[in-house]
Amino acid sequence: DIKTLSKDNNNYVHATNIFFAGPDSGKWSEGHWPHMSGIGRRNVGTIQAPIYLSAYQITNLENASPVLSTFCHENGHLILGYPDLYDYQDDSAGAGSHCLMGYGGSNNGGRTPSPINVYFKDISGWANVTNMNPSQFGTFNLPTTGNRAVRIRKPGTSTEYFIVENRGTGDRWADHSVDTGIAIWHIDETKNGNSEQQMTPANHFEVFLEQAERKVHLEKKQ
Repeated sequence: DIKTLSKDNNNYVHATNIFFAGPDSGKWSEGHWPHMSGIGRRNVGTIQAPIYLSAYQITNLENASPVLSTFCHENGHLILGYPDLYDYQDDSAGAGSHCLMGYGGSNNGGRTPSPINVYFKDISGWANVTNMNPSQFGTFNLPTTGNRAVRIRKPGTSTEYFIVENRGTGDRWADHSVDTGIAIWHIDETKNGNSEQQMTPANHFEVFLEQAERKVHLEKKQ
């Protein structure tokens, strides 16, 4: 019953999900390709009681054993407004397999996508973040539940900082993450996603994972 759909104050349906059977086109953005977009304003109700469809995501179900990954990623765009955290030019991996909005949907064959990073959880109101002064010393308990973090801001700016989480067994969505342990994310809120070709001191991604081996594999897509 379409009349029962959740709508906003302007009678727009919050999210429309479309699925098609079989493989995708195999070519980015052409033919049947999973994506999130909009169709303007389509009234599927009545003139007296309009119900508007607009934003949607479309995902394929390749075979009789459907997986969650692409559906979850596209709804990250559709419902929560998250940007992509991979590089459209294919020069870097962005956040790689460490976040759902990067390449994290492939974990466990797409059945257990990587969690979103704790910065996205924070802006969605799902995280408990302790703010720490750069000159401050302290001991913090960071459980692996996926919703606790510490933020250290860059002096002189409120839009650039490190945010630290502990990814592990306390978060069931991290069961198949490629790595567990302390994750230090560099955040630049003035950017929108990770579509820049290279992460440098002057040219930032929005969300970047600091790498302990210092070989910048994610930037080089290695």
